[in-house]
Amino acid sequence: MTASKSTWHDIPLMPHSGEEIFNMVVEIPRGANEKMEIWEDPAVIDSETHAKGDDDPLDACEIGSQVGYTGQVKRVKMLGAFIVLDQGETDWKVVVIDVEDPLAARLNNLLDVEAEMPGLLTS
Repeated sequence: MTASKSTWHDIPLMPHSGEEIFNMVVEIPRGANEKMEIWEDPAVIDSETHAKGDDDPLDACEIGSQVGYTGQVKRVKMLGAFIVLDQGETDWKVVVIDVEDPLAARLNNLLDVEAEMPGLLTS
């Protein structure tokens, strides 16, 4: 019998303390309409948008060149985040890149993403 693993409880958010590298579990690969998520509380008013959370998990968008597969754990670095107001609710989007991606060393924030990959964040 194989022991099951919970992507919510058994995989640490940060693989090593002191690094700003995070574990991201690919829920559904890029190219589909699915995303990796962490919950946004609908009872909490966001200080930036003054709107409630959308009661959906937080969306992590991995922009590297290699499309992941369902269940894959990727070590990623966060490049930034932006807010989408969807029907009056706050919906955060976190932009990350796999640390093994060839562009990872050159991308450290959203301005770098726009310089290296023009138009990606506006599409």
